[in-house]
Amino acid sequence: MVKAKINNDDIIGATSLQVNHDRKIIRSDVPIHQIKEIILKVLDDSKAEEISVIDLEGKSDIAEMMIIATGRSDRHIKSTAEHVCDALKAEKISYAVEGLEHRNWVLIDTASVLLHIFNKDNRELYNLEDLWG
Repeated sequence: MVKAKINNDDIIGATSLQVNHDRKIIRSDVPIHQIKEIILKVLDDSKAEEISVIDLEGKSDIAEMMIIATGRSDRHIKSTAEHVCDALKAEKISYAVEGLEHRNWVLIDTASVLLHIFNKDNRELYNLEDLWG
């Protein structure tokens, strides 16, 4: 069994996330629609492209919703992801982030909502809309 290594620097406000005895993450108290609206506003303000929202309820235990967006460049992807993280942190919403150093695909996980920000090539390659849509 492989155990995931968690870097505490990548988890902000993790005190509101807990793991119960079944190893499932307990979601934060912030309503999912509020998390969604915060993320969508930042994506719009940051001029992210091709924004898709996928309902995962009943399809997956990892999250209730997935949002996918495309960034115009590596710098745009990183900047957009940082703005989303800042907005979540301001609202005291727990999250984990992966990929900021690579910048061609950033994942922000709030436990309820997964946000993927891709460059165009990776978005086409992974094609998450067809996988989960």
